[in-house]
Amino acid sequence: LLQDHKFIGGYGIDASISRRIEKPYSLDLDVQYFRSNADGRLVFNVTPGPGPQTVNTFYGKVALDQFSADLGLRRRLTGWLQAGIGPSLAVESRTVDIPYAEVADRLDSYCLGLHVTAAATMPFSEERGSGFFWYYTFKLRYLHSIFFDARGRDLANYSQEFLTASLGAGIGYAF
Repeated sequence: LLQDHKFIGGYGIDASISRRIEKPYSLDLDVQYFRSNADGRLVFNVTPGPGPQTVNTFYGKVALDQFSADLGLRRRLTGWLQAGIGPSLAVESRTVDIPYAEVADRLDSYCLGLHVTAAATMPFSEERGSGFFWYYTFKLRYLHSIFFDARGRDLANYSQEFLTASLGAGIGYAF
């Protein structure tokens, strides 16, 4: 976040639909929302003038929201393990809020990229006809900005890159 290259966790929600196109391949559409917060990451020290004496300290909040859509070609490797790759489209919204200074800034980046996925599925039970299954996934996504909602700023020589990794667990249903 803000190019400090430090790991920041977050939370999100994901929905997917998969359509088998030809054994062992399927075409997947995955939409995801992910939020990462860094409260207190920005620290400001107010000083009366030159010197190390601090009169006041206040903090800013930084948040990154990612709305993404991935289209992927997935191949079943074993009965339960799959791997896939495909293009990604995302909107990254970076928000900086500094309440003490009454500053709120937002930058929306529209991005294109590539993702790779590893997924595992395991049935709830061995009983025939049960369509529910456990679904586990690991996704690595690289995104590069192609357009910004600049809001009056000159961002002609500006770009952003995002590398995200996500782990997911959920419940699926086979129709």
